[in-house]
Amino acid sequence: VYVTTLLGNLLIMVTVTCESLLQTPMYFLLCNLSIADICFSSITAPKVLVDLLLRRKTIAFNGCLTQMFFFHLVGGVDVFSLSVMALDR
Repeated sequence: VYVTTLLGNLLIMVTVTCESLLQTPMYFLLCNLSIADICFSSITAPKVLVDLLLRRKTIAFNGCLTQMFFFHLVGGVDVFSLSVMALDR
């Protein structure tokens, strides 16, 4: 699921970047939303995948705090992007 998410969002980014007809604000925001989605899924998924393979399933306090910070930061970017997309529509 993680790899499919990455590939799908990369496909959206490449399509919007390479196609000259898609150089409108809505598609620019869609590209930014894809970047935010890649970041959003890359914050927790690697740790979960590592924990599935290891016996010890712990996380340090600083690692947890870092994950929470970036999770909320990218979530805020996501909400902001969706708000600007709604305003553009």
